[in-house]
Formats: sequence, structure tokens, C-alpha cells
Amino acid sequence: MKLKLAEYLKNEIPITIAFGFQVVDASAAQVLLHVPLSPNTNHKGTAFGGSLFSATTISAWGLVYNFVRSENITGDIVLKSSTMEFLKPVEADFDSICKDPGAAAWEKLKLMHSKKSVGKIELKSQIISRAKICAEFTGIFVVKR
Repeated sequence: MKLKLAEYLKNEIPITIAFGFQVVDASAAQVLLHVPLSPNTNHKGTAFGGSLFSATTISAWGLVYNFVRSENITGDIVLKSSTMEFLKPVEADFDSICKDPGAAAWEKLKLMHSKKSVGKIELKSQIISRAKICAEFTGIFVVKR
């Protein structure tokens, strides 16, 4: 799953190359991205909020991508809505992690998708730097046939 996700991001979402996103883990349990600070800094020398938002969105999107591929679900994955809370400045390289929300959430997505051709799921991801949670993202993703 890790190589498939990394290849997909490189080919289909090329801005992830400029951000320096590295897929560390991509499984059914989680998607973990490592992101260098240097190409993602703002005028204060900390991580740019847009880079943090992009990393959390991509880690969550990647978890949905892995799930739909493993379940042979067809459709486009899009972010419907999201919120982001910035808790601490990010002053070093950082990770973005999205963990499996549990079987019930995935089953609901599958059921909705099979009945209405549109399934949705809410996922949470975090930015972690220097072993501290620096930002939290919540997003609703849809898979539409």
C-alpha cells in the first residue's frame, strides 16, 4: 500500500513533491507522512499553515484511498468539508498521521456507497513535531461513483 500511495501522489498530485511529502507508512491502520520544514516555511521560519493543512488532508485522503482500493470500491475521493486547529507553531520537520477510525465508520461508507453511489466518512489527522501535537484536522471525505 505504501508504494502504491506514494506513486499515486507523485503522478496525480504532483504538488506533494514540492512539499517534500514522504510516505512513511500507508496501511489499513494508518497513513503517516513525513514532511521536511525547509520547503514549507513561512515568513516567521515556522511551518506554513497551508502546508500543514495539505499534509493532514493528504494523510486522511490516503487512508480513504487505501480503503477503497482494498475493497474494490470505485469512485472519486473528494474532501467535502474540513476544520483545522493550529495548536502550536511547527519549528522542525513534522509528521502528519491519520489513523483508522474503526470498522463501523468504514462499513457506513460502504453501505452508503452501495445504496446511493456516494459514501462518506469523517477522519481526523494530526501534525506531530518534536513529539508534540501541533495541529488537528477533521475532514469529511466522500467517495462518489
